[in-house]
Amino acid sequence: MLGRNLSNKQIASALSISDETVKWHVKNLFVKFSAGSRRHVVDRARMLGILNDPY
Repeated sequence: MLGRNLSNKQIASALSISDETVKWHVKNLFVKFSAGSRRHVVDRARMLGILNDPY
């Protein structure tokens, strides 16, 4: 969902969780991928083969 550029609120709504939960997980992704932005997280995940584009 980060790869589709959805906001925390949109992700939370789609998953039926709070936006604070999404924020917590996104923050952890920043740390795990040593990323400085949401785009950087997505790029790193693609590079590592963790995220594949469905298109």
